[in-house]
Amino acid sequence: MAQQPYDPFRGRNNRPIGPKPPRRGLPLPALVMLAVTPALIVSAFVFWQMRGGEGPGPSVASAGTEFPVESTAEALVSSLASASPAANPPDAATPANAAPPTTLGLPVPDLSASAAVVVDDASMEVLYDLDAYSPRAPASVTKMATAVVAMEHGRLDDIVTSTVHYWDLAYEGDSTTMGLVPGDKLTLRELLYGLMLVSGNDAAKVIAEHVAGSEPAFVEKMNDLAERLGMKDTHFVTVDGLSAPGHASSPYDLVLLSRYLMRFPDLREIVGTVEHTAKGTRDGQPATYELYNHNPLLGYTPGVDGIKTGYTEEAGRTFSLTAERNGHRVYIVLMDSTLRAEDAIALVDWAFANHIWPGDLDPPSPTPAPPLPQ
Repeated sequence: MAQQPYDPFRGRNNRPIGPKPPRRGLPLPALVMLAVTPALIVSAFVFWQMRGGEGPGPSVASAGTEFPVESTAEALVSSLASASPAANPPDAATPANAAPPTTLGLPVPDLSASAAVVVDDASMEVLYDLDAYSPRAPASVTKMATAVVAMEHGRLDDIVTSTVHYWDLAYEGDSTTMGLVPGDKLTLRELLYGLMLVSGNDAAKVIAEHVAGSEPAFVEKMNDLAERLGMKDTHFVTVDGLSAPGHASSPYDLVLLSRYLMRFPDLREIVGTVEHTAKGTRDGQPATYELYNHNPLLGYTPGVDGIKTGYTEEAGRTFSLTAERNGHRVYIVLMDSTLRAEDAIALVDWAFANHIWPGDLDPPSPTPAPPLPQ
């Protein structure tokens, strides 16, 4: 069956044909609504402003429709939204006035990674350090910065038009993609799923152009973010993490970035999603994109709920992850890891088995030996 063309005015201002009915006085419920509506509008606007101008969520195309056209009132509200970044956050390295956990002395597992770090979230105590402050090629864990800048400078319900073709990137640049072609329309939220789950380089480029007008302008915002977070060993050159001269970060810096990212509820939900069907439109018709998270520990290793993997020939396999058990969270970053998943699982289990956090029950004391017979 042929799908009906989208009518942006369908359902609005539909009136019966014929002479107007006789005018009547407004019923009491209508008078009440007229009295309270201005107060409701003001309250809703104040609440919207307190949320930083973010809309309620993505406008997803339903079967046979294009994205809705904004009404005059909606366009006015959109024009009032500030495009400036969120207020500067406190330094992500600032501990939450928490005492560090106590180490039990278990040996660190053997790793294939060339550099790694394990950090306690509450105290920011470094629990393990393997060349953790050495700048290296980070590969696609770079996209954590891309996602954060998009959150700070964009709105999740923005409708974004693709200007790239996934095949060009995959064929010419050996890129992972979510499958965008020029003219595809998706919300910024859906693009963030494509960015963080399947590490879509096409999503990264489209997000950068939408938020900042160009990739170089967006990279400037990424470096501003790194400076705010105290990432002293980091300099970004690309939005997607592909290798470029000067594009580098360290395991510890990537923990600072990971820790900040997880403080955005929407990003936290995205990076913890195992699979997602993104929705948009292509040539005016509904389009879907099946996305599966590249994080191998989600749904496998207890407590793991993020964040991002990466790979290039120069960087090797990189991995930023976080896990929470018994109310305690750790952040782990691996760089140039041959056995990325095995290294990550080993460090997660070691971190929680080897440390006792303040307030936890003390580890059981060894059972004393029975007295020697007299």
